[in-house]
Amino acid sequence: MSELRFLSNSKEFKAMTDSLGTKLFKVARDGFIDLQETWVSNMKKQKFQGYYPGPSRGTKLRTRTGALRSSAGGRVTGNKLGSLKALLRIGGGRAGYARIQEEGGTITATNKMLTIPLRQALRPNTGTLKPGAKIRKGPDGYFTTMGPTFVLNLGGRPVIMVKRKGGDVVPLYTLKRSVKIPPRLGATQELLDVGKLKLPEMSDNLLR
Repeated sequence: MSELRFLSNSKEFKAMTDSLGTKLFKVARDGFIDLQETWVSNMKKQKFQGYYPGPSRGTKLRTRTGALRSSAGGRVTGNKLGSLKALLRIGGGRAGYARIQEEGGTITATNKMLTIPLRQALRPNTGTLKPGAKIRKGPDGYFTTMGPTFVLNLGGRPVIMVKRKGGDVVPLYTLKRSVKIPPRLGATQELLDVGKLKLPEMSDNLLR
């Protein structure tokens, strides 16, 4: 008479798979952190450059206040494989204009006109607005502390001018109904590029 038995090692097998699951989670989490940190680093170092006056050159964004660049960040959440997430962010707060820099679009004045600052209204090293160029409202209309301020039509283009001491007339702002912003931030494309580089590495590490 023959006898067939199945000797189960289910306890040992479960312990082994539990241990493997912990290792897999750590490898996957490390991979997500690496992806997130690489994306943040690339956004801050490769998408921005210092300020220079005049029209934009190239595809990099000029840094004025630094709010958009410093807003790039992220974190990894989840305590098991099925809940792991890499959360990436850019924009918000003082950098609430991130979406239009990413996707492009047209900004249109709702009531009056948009005031687009010219070189004389900006600090030469940072491109931020000079305090004296800020337009204020007074009893006789709008003014700046740089001198008497008025609107002059130059070839069909309205420009806010200021008369400085000595009689020089300097343009401060051009007035426009709308401004078209091209898509230049590239946050989504950067994520795709980082993913192409990092996800195969993560897969190899998980298999090992």
